[in-house]
Formats: sequence, structure tokens, C-alpha cells
Amino acid sequence: MTRDDWCDQFFDELLKLRPHMGHRLARTLALHQYDVAEHPRDKARQYDKSQRGESVPKKAKRSK
Repeated sequence: MTRDDWCDQFFDELLKLRPHMGHRLARTLALHQYDVAEHPRDKARQYDKSQRGESVPKKAKRSK
């Protein structure tokens, strides 16, 4: 996947999650969040969660 394709997918997903966001800001975020090792839609969802203050739940340790 090319950088442009990755950014386009991130941009599309981010605008679905945050339709109020401006196109220029979403495009800039796509460029800053670019990470070839991660899927762009997952990265957009992670960004959205971080802005909402939601954290990824950690697994509870079992006591023996």
C-alpha cells in the first residue's frame, strides 16, 4: 500500500468518526499518523478514542 493510499483510508475513516472535522485538519493528521506497520482504519479509530478520552481496557491479572 502506498503512502497516499494509506492516508486516504485514514482520512476516510476519520471523517466517518468525526464528521465535524475539517478536511485540512484530517489530511494533516493522516500525514502525521502515517505508520506502514498499522492498518489506517485501526489507526484512525485509535486516534478517535484518544481524543474522546477512552482508554483501551487492560486484561485483569488473575490471582492464584
